[in-house]
Formats: sequence, C-alpha cells, structure tokens
Amino acid sequence: MSIPLFILRQTARILRWDRTGTIVTEPVKYHESPLLAEFFRCYSKASPEMRGMDLSVSDPSPEEKIAATQALGLDGAIPLVKLSVPGADGSSLYFVTHTPTSIPYTPPGRATRGFRVYDISRGILVFLKDSWRIDLPDRHPEGSVYKTLNDAGVRNVLHCLASGDILTAQYHKTQTWDYVKQPWACHSDTHFLPHRHYRLALDIIGRFLVQFSSSYEMVRAVRDALIAHIDAHKAGILQRDLSPGNIIMDDDRGYLIDWDLSKPVGNQSQLETPRRATRMGTWQFMSANLIGRINGVHDFRDDLESSIYVILWVTSVYSETSDHDQAAALLASVLGPSGRTGGYTKADFLQGTRFLRNVTFPHRPALHTLIGESTPTEFINRSRLVQTSSGDTDLSHVVRDTYYKLRMALLSSHSKTIDLFDNFLQDPSQWPPYDCAVKQTLFPNQQAKMVAKTDWNTTRFMQGLSDGNGDGEADGAKRTEPGSNSEDYEEDVMECSE
Repeated sequence: MSIPLFILRQTARILRWDRTGTIVTEPVKYHESPLLAEFFRCYSKASPEMRGMDLSVSDPSPEEKIAATQALGLDGAIPLVKLSVPGADGSSLYFVTHTPTSIPYTPPGRATRGFRVYDISRGILVFLKDSWRIDLPDRHPEGSVYKTLNDAGVRNVLHCLASGDILTAQYHKTQTWDYVKQPWACHSDTHFLPHRHYRLALDIIGRFLVQFSSSYEMVRAVRDALIAHIDAHKAGILQRDLSPGNIIMDDDRGYLIDWDLSKPVGNQSQLETPRRATRMGTWQFMSANLIGRINGVHDFRDDLESSIYVILWVTSVYSETSDHDQAAALLASVLGPSGRTGGYTKADFLQGTRFLRNVTFPHRPALHTLIGESTPTEFINRSRLVQTSSGDTDLSHVVRDTYYKLRMALLSSHSKTIDLFDNFLQDPSQWPPYDCAVKQTLFPNQQAKMVAKTDWNTTRFMQGLSDGNGDGEADGAKRTEPGSNSEDYEEDVMECSE
C-alpha cells in the first residue's frame, strides 16, 4: 500500500495505491478545510501494519544470520531479513535472505519477487516467491496447483515446500477492488482484479533458459517443459504461459514453472468461451490465435505454438545468427507487441516467412533444421517455385494454405511436437558442445526491447545478462521463479491476467 499526496495550488488529493489500482479523494481545500490535517493526525496514530508494514518480515537471530550468510555466500555486512511462509499444518516456516535491492515496476499487479533463501529448518538453499496472487474463487493458489501436479506424478515440475496467504486478510489483500462498482468510481475499460499477498517456497533454484551452456541444452529444456505441459494437461491443468522466463534448467533437465496463472481443464463445453475478457500469457510468445482474438479460448495448442516462439526468441537474442538485421526485424515485427490485439504477423509467419530462408544459425545445422521442420520453410520454397514457374499466384496461395494446415496439425498434438524435438535431440554429436548463451546487440541505438505482457502487470524481465556473470532474477523485482538473484537479468513483460 502506498499513500501519496497530490497538491495543486490550494487543493490536495489523497491517493491510496494497492496492487489492484488507486482510490483518489475529492479535492480538499486545505486552507479552508481541516480534513487534510485530520488525515495526518489519524495516520500518525495508525498501527505499523495499518500503514503498510509487513509484520511477516523480521530480523534473523545472530545464529541464523551466520548460517544464512555462509550458505548464500554473502558478505557479512549485507543486511538480512527473515520471511515467514505458512506451512501445511498451520505453523510457519522461516527463510533468510538479503534485503530486496529493487521494487516492483508499477504499484498495481502481482509484484512478483523471487529470492534465493536459506531454509532454517532444513539448512539448505531453496527458492522463495513473494507475490500478490489473483484472489478469485476460480483461481487456485499456486501451492495447491503444485500439490495437484506432484500428486499426479507430473514430470519436470518443482516441489512446493510451503505456501500460503500472508497474515491477516485485512492488510494483505487489495481494497480498491471493493470500490470498483461504487457509483462515484470512474468507469473505464480497465479490468480490475483483486489480489492477496502470497508466498511459496520451492525445492530447486535452477538457471534461466537464457543461461544455457549449449543450444542443445536449451532445446532439450524446452522439450522437457513440453513433457511437463502434457503431463499437467492429462492431470487436468493448463499452464497457459510457456515463455523463456517460465522454463529453468538444473542438472541437465528442464522444468516448467510459474503455475499461478494456470487453469483447470474442463470438458469442451466449459471451454467454449473465456472466463474473462483479458488475455493470459507473455505477449511475444502467445499464439497468433490468442493475440488476434480477444475472446479466443486458450487451450493446449496455443502453448505448443508458443514453444516455437520461445526457441526463435532465445536463439535470436542469445546466440549468433547469420544476419542480425533480419533477427532484429523478427523480434520487432513477429514477436513484438502491437496493441491490445494483433497476431497477423505471427499468422503470416506460420504460413511462410523469408526469415529462415535468409538467416541461418552458424555451426548449428540441427537447430536450423528443427526450426525449419516446425515452420513451413521447405514447403514455402516449393510455393515460390510453383509461383515462379507457372505464374499462377492462386496456386501458390493454395500451397501455402495447405502447408499452414499441416503445420497447425503438428501443433494439435503434444506427442507429435515432442517427437519432433526428440528426433533432433537423439544425437548430441550433431550439436556444438559449447555454444553458450551470448547476448547479441540487435538494437545498438535503442534501449533493450520490451517484452510485453498484458494489463497492469508491466514488469521488467529481460534486458539481458549484462556482464555475463550468469545470475539474474525476473518478473517484478527480478525473477518470477527459481533462479539466482543478481540484478543483471531483466526483461520487460506485459502480462495478461485473465
């Protein structure tokens, strides 16, 4: 909660921000009315918790500080804090980490922050996620989703050690939501959602997908994430945000993370219309169908399509290509945000693009062929030959449309998509062993391109591994899910909150 004061000449307005939005008072003529002085008098007598202090954060004991400092590899002078997380039996578990080094990018939104923390009870390092979850009856807390996934034996997902809402609901949930429908409230197209303060601890920290040691490792991690996706879908859960920030790597294995925006998979009659008129996912990696149709229903095929964009984006931004200008054009025109709806360039890309005819990935023929197999490159070449030899433009379009349907047929099946990955991963010798991630300079005269997620939750997520030190966090203060917590890895994400 934040309470700024806006003064204009002889009037003042008090603003109350929370993770849903802001409530603004009528103008107060402070030189005539005692209301402003009365507000400050009441505020000075309010409890620390009422003013916004988080009482679930405390100072570690000297013994806890020493153990955490050693485990985290920190300088002894760095301040530490102890965070509590509700346990399964109602008691609290405690974790120690350094004080946050940054704040969420905007007041409204989930304000997700991730930390490498020292687990006091286990004496090990784990990952802790602090966020403001969407608080609606049909949205399950992420910890309960992990329990469902773990109980179902879903592969390549993490295990939740503890999770729950923080302290009393009065001060750890948004209140703007309660006044949205009041007659005095300003009405607009803005889609407000209630939020509640939430934490969970996960067993693995991991590395970002863009910290790959080889392109083989990166592609394998995406394949592993697709395996988690199909297992979860069979268990009745759709993840709905397959993006680079939601795939991590640990011990030669990829994990699909960030399940707080997932939804249960019902029967087809329940999926004919979306639950709300907003989109879910990370814009650059959302399917052409979802971006182009605000009322489109999100199903597993949209996430399969996202896997193509994940590989294209990571490869273009973090590895060498034969033509940087073409790679930059791909990021700007195909994977770049273009308003509230769009998706036409992605649909065109799936039907046929010159990108893969003009751009190669040096020393990685298997990677180029994999992307070519998942996009209609060879058939598009044939389409051009048909058009050139016969001059029949309509026939060319028929060929393109036919292959587009074949391409979408591939994306209609988990097994077909995973088999495609496995076909190119079965022989590691076809991949260079040490083509590790290197941030490319694609926009030398601009600041880092923004990755957009929709609605309020605009956060920085990926300007890059600026110094090549291999650490980073994302989404909100830094990172949405397990990773380390340096400040170097950031990306701008516009997040769809359905």
